[in-house]
Amino acid sequence: KPGCKIRYINNNSLDNRKQNLEVIKISTLSHFTTSHSDTKTSRYKGVWRCKYGLKNWTTSITKNKKTYFIGNFKSELEAATAYNRKALVLYGKDAYQNKI
Repeated sequence: KPGCKIRYINNNSLDNRKQNLEVIKISTLSHFTTSHSDTKTSRYKGVWRCKYGLKNWTTSITKNKKTYFIGNFKSELEAATAYNRKALVLYGKDAYQNKI
């Protein structure tokens, strides 16, 4: 379909079984990837170190070209947990979850 791509549900592109394939809009495909495009200061998707003197961790998530600021947290783990909760709200049971 135009504007759509195939997503491998288990992130293994060699696993082409029907139950592992899903047609998904390109606009939501980036949510399901494990890499992140933030400043890469964190091992978790959607989490990065605040640069401006606060020395804490910030997290946000994007859906349909809208970015949702989740908050600032004292620890990287707290920020990743908050990301996971918001991902479930926005994307449901198929949401990417940081492995904590």
